[in-house]
Amino acid sequence: TLKWEMLEGDTVIAGYHCNKARTSLFGRDYIAWYSPEVDMPYGPYKFNGLPGLVFQVVDTQENFEFILDGLQKADKYVPIYVWSSKEIVKTNKTVRQIYKNFCADPLGALLSSGNVRVSDEAKANVKSKPYNPIELE
Repeated sequence: TLKWEMLEGDTVIAGYHCNKARTSLFGRDYIAWYSPEVDMPYGPYKFNGLPGLVFQVVDTQENFEFILDGLQKADKYVPIYVWSSKEIVKTNKTVRQIYKNFCADPLGALLSSGNVRVSDEAKANVKSKPYNPIELE
């Protein structure tokens, strides 16, 4: 459960009046804009629990942003299926380390299996990628 702090400020997103809130999650601070006009406590990713639908969330370092780009009224009831917790596979530190290594040396990761060949010209163009996971360690 996220602990939200309601802040001063408002804006309009997709034609809805939105209020401002702040929270912290996995080492990052986030600002969210939610609309009490849409009486659902949901939002993107893990950002829920506000008194209205979350329309926008951005971390304070502006690395990650979620923004709703519109709403549509359904013509008929269409259920939304959510995976059961039994079907969710949690990753561990090994998977994070593999991805971190890939970001630091994409070419090395590609060639590590021994089954891939890359031309010298292509090798010269491969650069490291930033490692910036949404959930900090």
